Amino acid sequence: MKFITFLSFLINITHAQTHHSFIVVDQFGYLPDANKIAVIKNPQVGLDSDEEYIPGKQFALVDAQTHKQVLTGTAKAWKNGKTDTSSGNKVWHFDFSEHTKTGSYYVLDIDNNYLSYAFQISPSVYNEVLKHAMRTFFYQRAGFAKKAQYAREEWADGASHTGDLQEVDDYGRLTKKRRAAVYLFEVTGNTEFQTFFDNNYTDVNLFEWNFAFPFQTANQEMVLYYANLESATPGVASNIRNVYRDAMRNGSENFPSINNFTAP
Repeated sequence: MKFITFLSFLINITHAQTHHSFIVVDQFGYLPDANKIAVIKNPQVGLDSDEEYIPGKQFALVDAQTHKQVLTGTAKAWKNGKTDTSSGNKVWHFDFSEHTKTGSYYVLDIDNNYLSYAFQISPSVYNEVLKHAMRTFFYQRAGFAKKAQYAREEWADGASHTGDLQEVDDYGRLTKKRRAAVYLFEVTGNTEFQTFFDNNYTDVNLFEWNFAFPFQTANQEMVLYYANLESATPGVASNIRNVYRDAMRNGSENFPSINNFTAP
């Protein structure tokens, strides 16, 4: 009988510790003196809208080592229960900012017996994040071998894009020539450089696509730089400004994405 009672106790504990992905916390963790808010969501629109989660009345911040509740409170509805159009969710905020003690914790929906994944409150929560963020520059460095002693065995790799491959393709090489022509024309006044640029500037993707691609800002800045030179060919300078203006106004990823955005 005692064994059955103990087994029931273990089952209840397991049930009480069911993780729920709709209790969202910062997986990097929180600084002790920073704002600390768990977001509870109930999807209304989108891929997970067939799932429903109604938060309980009481939430707790729980020490992940001792499983003791160190702070309790309620989750407050965002904008009186309005659905956020950008995420498709109704959300609630459980604010536990007042707790500043370093440690490992999770957020518990007391009534529903759901909990978040564990996270840290610590002055050093961003130390590892910074280290790995900076490593991305090392891992992405072209023409340089990533030795296991620095990159770890699973990320070790040989040098890539060596020699002539650094310039990638004809478009990349022509881009460098156009840029050189602009600056050489500016400092020397030699019209041969001006002529070269005038004859080749429309090959920039900005003009071919009539789209100011966010990942080609260097090319766009180069033609705009030429357009602002006092001795630039007037017709070319005017065309550059007009095309760039229209691309920024009409491209869905440029000004319209800002002008039409409504903050939650």
